[in-house]
Amino acid sequence: MVKRWQDILFYDENVIERAFIEEYVKELDRMSSISYVDEYFTGIGEELADKLAILYKNQPLLQDFFNWFGPDEFRFSKQYIIDQAGHNRMILNMGYESNKEAVSGYILKNNIGENKFEVNISNNYKLPICLKKLAINDSLMFYPDPDNFVVPERNFHVRNYKKYIFAGKEKLPDLINSAIFEFSIPGMDNVHEKKIEFVEDTVTPHKGDFIRKKIAQLCCAIY
Repeated sequence: MVKRWQDILFYDENVIERAFIEEYVKELDRMSSISYVDEYFTGIGEELADKLAILYKNQPLLQDFFNWFGPDEFRFSKQYIIDQAGHNRMILNMGYESNKEAVSGYILKNNIGENKFEVNISNNYKLPICLKKLAINDSLMFYPDPDNFVVPERNFHVRNYKKYIFAGKEKLPDLINSAIFEFSIPGMDNVHEKKIEFVEDTVTPHKGDFIRKKIAQLCCAIY
């Protein structure tokens, strides 16, 4: 369930700020790095040992507290924190196989100009995406004009396509074999690709277009 502050910061198009998202993602990426986690635990090593010794007063010399010793209400594990940091990095880099299925797009064949057209994009990921460019037949490049910031949908189980204008200097060819658009997570350097369908009507993209529960769980896990 999306909390109110999450809804305002990540989903409300009237409130969301690109600069904030970029800084948020950069900090999350930095604090999820292995080097940061190692440095953090090195810096608090003595204090952490003292406090854990108090909590686990029956076994004060234990090095691994993720076991049956100690109070039932609290079990400390450095490895758990490392694993969660790694999971965050996978989310930020769209590293799971199913992550890219949360982003989709299509182009109406009857709504294409000579060098400008609309791309309908649905972002069902848990973070905004930045549209970079669109390649037609792997050679002609078109760029978002002027908006390239796609806010995620509140309900990530349902596609909700929105129109974005792409424009280029060259005329579109009569025969189009492929269309791929590139995008990135704000604040991250990695660029991802997604194939775009050319369709006859707006009904076609929605036929059998279900976002599986597995994908939704992976996207939601960043929170």
